[in-house]
Amino acid sequence: MRAFSLDRAGDTDEALRLASGQPPADAQIRASTQYIAGGTTLLDFMKLDVMRPERLIDISVLRQEHGRIEPYG
Repeated sequence: MRAFSLDRAGDTDEALRLASGQPPADAQIRASTQYIAGGTTLLDFMKLDVMRPERLIDISVLRQEHGRIEPYG
C-alpha cells in the first residue's frame, strides 16, 4: 500500500475545510483526497493499489449529525 496522510474531522465544517483547495479529479481513482467512514472498502482498494489517494479524511464522527435515516412524507 502506498503512503498516505490521515486527518480526522471533528465536524462538517472541518471536513470541508480539510478537503478544500484540492483540484477536482478527472476520475475517482486519481483523486488526491478521499473521505472515509465506517463500512467503506476504500482501504481494501488501496491495499490492492486500485485506489491511490494521497490523503484520507475520516468523517466517521459525522454519523451522529448526518447518519440518520428518516421516513419521507
